[in-house]
Amino acid sequence: MEYGVGNTSFNLVGETRVEKSVVVRCFVENVQFFVSTPKVPVPTPKYLGAYRGLSSLMRTTPQKAAQVIALVEIGLSQRAVGLQLDMTRAAVRRVYQRYEETGSFHRRPGIARKRSTTARDDRFIVSTTLRNRHLNAFQVQQQLREVRRVVISQWTVRRRLQESNLTPKTLAIGPKLTPAHRQARLRFARDHLNKTLEQWGSVLFSDEIRICLYGSDRRRKVYRRPRERFAECCIKERSAYGGGSFMIWGAISIGARTDPLSFHLVIFAFKNNVYNIYNYEQLIALT
Repeated sequence: MEYGVGNTSFNLVGETRVEKSVVVRCFVENVQFFVSTPKVPVPTPKYLGAYRGLSSLMRTTPQKAAQVIALVEIGLSQRAVGLQLDMTRAAVRRVYQRYEETGSFHRRPGIARKRSTTARDDRFIVSTTLRNRHLNAFQVQQQLREVRRVVISQWTVRRRLQESNLTPKTLAIGPKLTPAHRQARLRFARDHLNKTLEQWGSVLFSDEIRICLYGSDRRRKVYRRPRERFAECCIKERSAYGGGSFMIWGAISIGARTDPLSFHLVIFAFKNNVYNIYNYEQLIALT
């Protein structure tokens, strides 16, 4: 680093160029910057508040710290340096004090905030969730409070689960299977694993679907104001038994397919203790 004041040169590394102002040229880690400090009179205390901007509260970069050190060592006061670099006097003092203690323009490595949970608490959160996958973050939080006497937020629970690669997802829908059903399915898959194409050619694959007039779209969300829960625009209307339904059956094979077959739709409308039964055509006429 090299700097000079007037016709006086300090015995440091660098160049000095003297004009009407104090010129400082610094080199810090291959980063070159230029600071010109005109001789401005120090304002009176009543004007100091205008110079205390938010920039003085921000973290000082190594380049700015080098500017502070250079200006202080050439003889400027800490208050004048703060006015020149838009920093508070306290910030200039801390930067210079840090430089005297460490000899570096860089900030000391910070110390992270202590985690609110221990390793045992983290294992409890993960194991509790793995035992019952249907628990939400609030329920896990309550169990941790009751068993471990640890009070944390639901977001902390979610972060600990995310660290173990556990994230909430929508439930997959599948048929209800008993252990016997699972064993039979596995045995069937193993028996038919190595069948040839000719053998599969003699198999007819069939399936059916039931379509309801008022089918369920699963859980949906709605934006509403307070006390608008039962407003007409915020209600999902439904009918008992889906309002009636009909079945469509079809089958395919390797070389052919069947035409879809539709069964009569049956509506059970309880009226005057009598079940009224409509077929599909009558339902279309009603809608």
